[in-house]
Amino acid sequence: MADNKIIAFAVVGLLVGAAIGVGVGFAVFGNKSSSDEETYYVYLYLGDNNPLTGWYSAKAKDANTGIEKAFEGKEGIDFKWAYGYPTANGASAIYEYLWDDTSKAAADGSSDSFMNGWRQYAAYGDGEKRMNISFSHIFFLSSYPADPPYTPPEPKDTVLWKTAEGTPFATA
Repeated sequence: MADNKIIAFAVVGLLVGAAIGVGVGFAVFGNKSSSDEETYYVYLYLGDNNPLTGWYSAKAKDANTGIEKAFEGKEGIDFKWAYGYPTANGASAIYEYLWDDTSKAAADGSSDSFMNGWRQYAAYGDGEKRMNISFSHIFFLSSYPADPPYTPPEPKDTVLWKTAEGTPFATA
């Protein structure tokens, strides 16, 4: 009879422990709220004199949604996904910022002749498929030229992104 009581207490203890574990797991992982959203920034570069050139930003839980929301409802912007790349008004060359530091010195250093703070993002998909995971929150989107050598502008090719309104980089 004592063995049955021990087994009963063990089963009750196991159930209580499992319930506590589920509660803690839900509190830590299952109760996602809007506080999980981070700000994503996209610099759309369509040329120095184009009025649509500039920073766009939005809060989201991932880069794909952040990029979409940044352009959502913006007058004059035609946004879509094409072959895994975000495109806005034909701009589809996307670079992601690799550093956490957004000071003026970091911005200047990131776009030196080596482009060591940026990398061109490589994606591939069909139609509506999106980019693979990106850990960046800052992007630079530019257009491939129609004429050779078909090299799109990079962050090192303009300084406007460093000081334009809405920049995530410190300007002083």
